[in-house]
Amino acid sequence: MQLALEEACINIVQHGYRGTYGAILIAIDFKEDRLIVTIEDDAPPFDPTKFEKPNFTANLGRRPIGGLGIHLMRSLADEIRYEFENGKNRLILMKIKKTSL
Repeated sequence: MQLALEEACINIVQHGYRGTYGAILIAIDFKEDRLIVTIEDDAPPFDPTKFEKPNFTANLGRRPIGGLGIHLMRSLADEIRYEFENGKNRLILMKIKKTSL
């Protein structure tokens, strides 16, 4: 989850705020069997859950640039949700503790 959180923050700084000032609020919560990380920012709305998964079988020269960080977040988190309320992006990353039988 640390790597997913880092990637989300880097995306906000580079693509959301584009080098201008902006705040990022991070809340980490443990509830029963899950770790919940909530990241909130004031950048323009962007829903990473709508971003298409990269096509790793396509010719490298024909692949669009970008999307690998979002793919990494999806791979590391068990659930990702996005909300936009009151002018704020809210990205919620969840990791569910696996219980062995």
